[in-house]
Amino acid sequence: MNVRIYNRQERDVGMPPNPARRTTGLHIKDVGRVLLASVIAAFALAASILLPTSVVAKTVEGTFGEGCSYTLDDGGELVVFPTDGVSGVMESVHAIPENVTKRVVAISIRSGVKAPEDSSELLNLKGLKVADLSCLDTSSTIRLASLFEGCSELLSVELGGIDTSKVQSVDHMFYACSSLTSLDLSSLDFRSVRVANALVSECYALADLRLPKTFGTELWGMDAMFAGDSRLSALDLSAVDMGAVAEALHVFRDVAGLVEWKVGKGFRPAVLDELPSSPNERGWWSVKDSRWYTNDQIKSQRSGMADTYRSKGEEKPVPEEKPQGQGSTPKNEGGKPADPKPSNPKQDSGKPADPKPQGKGGEQGKTPTKPSKPNNGGAAKPKADPKPNQNPKPSPKSGKQAVQAQAMHRLYNPNSGEHFYTASTGERDGLVRAGWRYEGVAWVAPTKSGTPVFRLYNKNAGDHHYTTSKAERDKLVSLGWRYEGIGWYSDDAKGQALFRLYNPNAKAGSHHYTVNAGERDGLVRLGWRNENVGWYGVKA
Repeated sequence: MNVRIYNRQERDVGMPPNPARRTTGLHIKDVGRVLLASVIAAFALAASILLPTSVVAKTVEGTFGEGCSYTLDDGGELVVFPTDGVSGVMESVHAIPENVTKRVVAISIRSGVKAPEDSSELLNLKGLKVADLSCLDTSSTIRLASLFEGCSELLSVELGGIDTSKVQSVDHMFYACSSLTSLDLSSLDFRSVRVANALVSECYALADLRLPKTFGTELWGMDAMFAGDSRLSALDLSAVDMGAVAEALHVFRDVAGLVEWKVGKGFRPAVLDELPSSPNERGWWSVKDSRWYTNDQIKSQRSGMADTYRSKGEEKPVPEEKPQGQGSTPKNEGGKPADPKPSNPKQDSGKPADPKPQGKGGEQGKTPTKPSKPNNGGAAKPKADPKPNQNPKPSPKSGKQAVQAQAMHRLYNPNSGEHFYTASTGERDGLVRAGWRYEGVAWVAPTKSGTPVFRLYNKNAGDHHYTTSKAERDKLVSLGWRYEGIGWYSDDAKGQALFRLYNPNAKAGSHHYTVNAGERDGLVRLGWRNENVGWYGVKA
């Protein structure tokens, strides 16, 4: 690295005395001239001491990276450009001497400069106020983690149309940019981003944020994404796909000013430890449903629902939909029951089996939207259609239990043999439109308790599994199942038992849950294993 410092201006330091005229005596005029010269010299000396150093302007030049040069002018602007005027690859500004970077207040990057694959901490200088990256080539960049982390004086960022299509990590990209009031990321492409933890967290002055319009399906890290951004009043998360997120902590921690937030079909509220706090005690107004939802209701009922939530709504919201009654028990075309009868069921008993996903683990799935194709090589046609309990209803309106109860809907996929359970009427209706059979209300669950029921999904088998056991949940996740968060809650008062049964021969729909003891016993006679009580519903 070469550094040269030179002066733009040179200061006159005075002229040598003229020896041409010498006298042996002084006249009055000569005395006056001497005094005048002394005064002038004194002023010149004082000026040289008191004038600011900026009068002697210094420009710094140097090289860094591969084929890149920089200049820093006396105003604090760092300009990065290709040494040959054509192309070069820069490196982190921390490779430049500290006595230079501590003077930087603005950064401008010229055409032809390419960012390295790992551009972590590329530009995070504490005194930086303005950055223009619009000409930076990021087409090969994979990491932009901590790009401006800790730039507490940053006021403006120009990103232009930089190419971020290959970027996988934007971890702490704008963390603690506490002076930034607005940030437009809408031109960025986050299709490959996997980690976005603390993307814009602790940006205390940030009032206007525009997120990228493109997110991919591989995003799994979004902890503290907006934490501490207390001045944000609106957030548009409609492009964010949370399908691969197993758990997200503190995403909305201390985002106290939010009055509107928008989500898309990739929204999975159950994986969030907390939702935005509403300034309205009634919760959040759903623009789509024209009704109020509490945070607990959003987490348990609104997965995959594109909607806009606001803190203000109509004076008289539409009443909540009442649980529908049970329909007729579905039969297949041959009149036989619709649940697979296990062939050659094993006789051993013991702890519940942990179904292992087929194929490679770690792949992420979604709530099925279409019945899977019939598998001719799978389990035999069913002989007993498990029927939901006869029309269970929420408790009477008096007392707390009625307020906290919610109907659990049961659906059946005639092609895969899987039963699916949800509290969400929107999710229920979507599956019915896709070809699932609605079998009515299976039981009534509390909207909140100390015992959550975890929901998991196996993309390879197309199967859901439900359990109250954290150990079982974690074991299945380690085998490749996707954790979809809390599906609902078990009644801590143990009002009505939900029996759990297992079909060792089925590839999908291998577990079944019912409140009906007769249904349980019938399946056991067919070869299903009784795995005792899975969880509890509210006693009707």
